[in-house]
Amino acid sequence: MNALYRDNTLNALLSADESAAHELIEWAVEYGICSDIYKSYISYALIKSENVYSLSCEYSHEPYPAMLAYAVKELTPIYELFNTRASEILGCDYGAVVDGWTNEDNGAYNAHAVNVIAELTRELSRCEDIEQFALALARFYNTHGAGQFALNYIFRLDRDGTTQPITCGEEFKLNRLIGLDAQKSALASNTRAMLDGKRANNVLLYGDGGTGKTTCVKALTGEFGSKGLRIIEIYRHELKHINALIGAIKRRGYKFILFMDDLSFENNETDYKYLKALIDGGLEPMPQNVVVYATSNRRHIVKESWKDRDDSDDELHRGDTVEEKLALAKRFGLSLYFPSPDQRQYLTIVRALAERAGLQVDAQLEADALRWEMREGGRSGRTAEQFIASRLHL
Repeated sequence: MNALYRDNTLNALLSADESAAHELIEWAVEYGICSDIYKSYISYALIKSENVYSLSCEYSHEPYPAMLAYAVKELTPIYELFNTRASEILGCDYGAVVDGWTNEDNGAYNAHAVNVIAELTRELSRCEDIEQFALALARFYNTHGAGQFALNYIFRLDRDGTTQPITCGEEFKLNRLIGLDAQKSALASNTRAMLDGKRANNVLLYGDGGTGKTTCVKALTGEFGSKGLRIIEIYRHELKHINALIGAIKRRGYKFILFMDDLSFENNETDYKYLKALIDGGLEPMPQNVVVYATSNRRHIVKESWKDRDDSDDELHRGDTVEEKLALAKRFGLSLYFPSPDQRQYLTIVRALAERAGLQVDAQLEADALRWEMREGGRSGRTAEQFIASRLHL
């Protein structure tokens, strides 16, 4: 469990270094921890450590006896630290500040992480000996997992191919989106199937801009994040990292959506062939805990032209060219169309958003909304949101 003891603040606490007080306070302010920051930080360090014990417990329900015995030995210094007051570790001055730390609750930006840390802190505080401590950790890891995936729902790939968390603030669910009932139901049903251990389809969400494609995918974490769903956003230029990424997540105790937003390819681009092979799985099939969800303004993702179907072109097997360009879209077992709303649907969205914002809904508001969409380039959920935002500024 060496990874656990690489945490600098935890090591400073174990060494009774007064600098740990400054680090604890800075961490508490960053995360929005209002009290008990000493035990909360120890819980945080235990959560974010990906070690042999945390990862094995994440994947299985109960640690086998040898693993439990190993954990008891390794966790003993942490257990003793957890059950000692900061003032006894850091001295009267700094330790008393840490023990008595309170902060105004202004609403944590990453409420999920704060709640998870608080849950583990409560569970560990109930433990009467080191074995109970280790078993409480095992139950936590099996329920919530370990590392950054336990503290966050949405991620992006960094330049080196590692995952970095995206903190999105307020979580929301699919029912917050107005309309799109059939699309939301199909997307939720497919995602739920994966969470239940069933075979799920890769999904293509296509249609006009601003119609809710990306928002629907993001809302899935509000629905299923607490059930083990994680989303990793990938850009086209990062496709080279996907094989390594899948290798790193296929044995984790989560279900992953690899999300590609606004996916499209021009005629002269060939990266879509790599993506097509990836979704198919090649010789190594796609793990059952991983699916690909993509959004695109194009039904077939790859740009098509009349030249592809032109009989005068000198290509011998013209049909093969057309089929090649359609092949990527066919790899998605579920395709969901997101059309632009008609006037009635657009005004329904405007009225619902206005009511949420506390604005008066009347004929004048609707007339202004129609003028807004004509001036701003068409009807969509995004246009409706922009109109309501403009009204709030008045």
